[in-house]
Amino acid sequence: PILVPVAGNAGLAVAFGQVRADSVVANLVGGNAVSKPGWPRVLVGTALFGPVAGDFDDNGTPDFVYSTGNLIASNAGADSVYVFAANGNRVMARFYSSPGNLEVSGMVDVDLDQRPDIIAVSDRSNILGIRFNGLLSRAFDRLGFFMESGQPPAFGDMGNDGLMEMALSDLGAPLLYAFGFGSWNPTYAPWPMKGHDAKRTNAFSGLTVVGVDGPGPVPGPIAGWARALPNPAVGRVALTHSRPLAGRFEAAIYDLRGRLVRHIAAGEAQPGGAAPTWTWDGTDETGRNAAAGVYFYRVVDARGAMATRVVRLP
Repeated sequence: PILVPVAGNAGLAVAFGQVRADSVVANLVGGNAVSKPGWPRVLVGTALFGPVAGDFDDNGTPDFVYSTGNLIASNAGADSVYVFAANGNRVMARFYSSPGNLEVSGMVDVDLDQRPDIIAVSDRSNILGIRFNGLLSRAFDRLGFFMESGQPPAFGDMGNDGLMEMALSDLGAPLLYAFGFGSWNPTYAPWPMKGHDAKRTNAFSGLTVVGVDGPGPVPGPIAGWARALPNPAVGRVALTHSRPLAGRFEAAIYDLRGRLVRHIAAGEAQPGGAAPTWTWDGTDETGRNAAAGVYFYRVVDARGAMATRVVRLP
């Protein structure tokens, strides 16, 4: 079970699943031990995994994800992923062919499109990223040998360097994957536990990465977000920010390897100023058009960093 704040509910609501003799059930219960309106939901299958929570449909409210497994060969329709809104409405239901159980384990932005993806483990060996449209993130799929049930991969910025990492145990051996430059963005991290531990893992359930060498650094407040519009883009891109800048700042565009492409702005922010809006015309420091591809915009000031991905089209 997980505890999640839900609009209209005093305190926290409890999301959990139940396996019964004839069905599997997803439920959301308020502090008065009564199911919330629209709940429970009866699902197809003989095994149940989850829940995990996140803003899957990008509307600012929590959604709840479950997956069903199949312990009976004749029980068709299992190995499915279900997403429900807090009011019990179904956001998505999708069948995924899996030789073994399909276990949902988390929600994190693995394809860097600034909205969370469902993380699921198929047959204890294949890690899947499921996008908002139900399709798999092909660039993310990872094939292992054997991951214990209930020991899903964990995600976080473990090095405090702006890179998102994925940690897992495969055949008992620890593995660590690192994503690209600027891949860690707390604005698009799993909801609602952003930076709740010293290593900023934001894990909802299952395996959580924690420090073993003593207390880690406690992260400061979330610095805010940056946004590029339009995105993807062919020509100019407007760079907007969620807050005014503070103190000395520097803003620039970088490529996937972290190399500088173009300085955007630098200086000392004036107290009481508004959140800035700048423009990148798509050129590099020499004035030549940057090649089509993925870039990262990042501005750093006295309060921290704000960053976003920018995609240039041919």
